[in-house]
Amino acid sequence: MRVTKLVLSSCLALSPMVFTSAASAISLEESVAFAIDYSPEVLAQYSRYQSVIRDGDAAGGDRLPQVNLYAAAGVEETRYNNGNFIDPDDRRLNRTELGLRVSQLLFDGFGTSANVKRLGYEAEAERLTLISRAENVSLDVTRLYLELLEAETLLQLANRNVIEHQEIYQDVLDKKSQGLASNSDLAQISARVATAQSSQIAAQNNLFDLQTQFLRQVGKPGSNLVFPKFDSALLPSTLDVALQQAVDNHPEIKAAMVDMDAARQEIRREKGDYYPEVKIELHANKNRNVGNVIGPDEDMRAWWCLITIFSMASLLTPELSLPHGGLKKHER
Repeated sequence: MRVTKLVLSSCLALSPMVFTSAASAISLEESVAFAIDYSPEVLAQYSRYQSVIRDGDAAGGDRLPQVNLYAAAGVEETRYNNGNFIDPDDRRLNRTELGLRVSQLLFDGFGTSANVKRLGYEAEAERLTLISRAENVSLDVTRLYLELLEAETLLQLANRNVIEHQEIYQDVLDKKSQGLASNSDLAQISARVATAQSSQIAAQNNLFDLQTQFLRQVGKPGSNLVFPKFDSALLPSTLDVALQQAVDNHPEIKAAMVDMDAARQEIRREKGDYYPEVKIELHANKNRNVGNVIGPDEDMRAWWCLITIFSMASLLTPELSLPHGGLKKHER
């Protein structure tokens, strides 16, 4: 999945492990990849990241020309206020309208550019948050993976302990039958066998619990695990270096800093409403039988520029929003 490609390299670059694999075994690297692919938190954050990217693409559309086409058709009749027709022949006209409007924004107080930059910063913050979510999942899976390996080792030791105590119990039982051991010796070893079996059951239950957690988080059974090899060369040389790297590379810290940049652009966007808006508009219309007048309809703009059968006008339109109750001031 794309989300795995986006965050897995960042997560694994911070891990001081060298991963090995074997036939029909699942490595730590594969476990982390599966967990990131199917983590609800990571997938939800990835969706938020994609949503902000789409918002940024939509905001950039304000820089492009806006084209509007409209058409209308129907029957027109014109009457006086008393209900009588203006035309003595009770004339009804077949009215048609066809129009085209093209506008290009030239200046809006830098509001559009600020909004595009704001959404760009927000997308970067969501991306860093996505990496943080994936790193948290990676750490949880790594901890669970190592705990599973430890639990398997403890269960093996518990099984061996039970076998050894059962062998000792059999030796004591044989000696007792020969009169070389007492009942107290047999009772003592029986208690030790029971304790070993109790530890075996506890180790088995702990392994089952961890395997259930692993299956829920990774989506794969926690068996045939491969012990990762630790590479100490990837560790920082000193504690101070480690702390500095943590501060410099922590995705949540970076996301907070980018959020501040987004807030600055939002303030800049709101300030844009104090400036006039300038755009170029091109109108073209073809109407017929409008206003109880038979034939094509022409307005004053047709005198400015006439192209074929369309009346056209090119206008430079500045607009300025006056202060209204201090709304923009409070929004900023």
